[in-house]
Amino acid sequence: MPTPGCINNEITYQSFNCLFNSTGGLAARRAVAKLIWPYMLSIGIAYFVTLCLFPGIESDVLSCALGGWMPVILMAIFNATDFCGKVHIFYQLNKIMA
Repeated sequence: MPTPGCINNEITYQSFNCLFNSTGGLAARRAVAKLIWPYMLSIGIAYFVTLCLFPGIESDVLSCALGGWMPVILMAIFNATDFCGKVHIFYQLNKIMA
């Protein structure tokens, strides 16, 4: 892990450590938010669309072959891929932080 004060992607580890202190914490959070606002926006839009579509509209989708199982299968696929994405990011973050 880099020493505190080394610059990595325009954010210093010193400012990262300040996120949890009462002094400078808000300024550090604002600096991080300015760098990652497109990602925050895309996550917000993804959650908004997800909450709009699942399960209300999704439960109305029917298949001739699968019948009433179609909503169950769609929800299972959604939850499985959501879980895989979260696990993937967890391991990627552990590689970066190690």
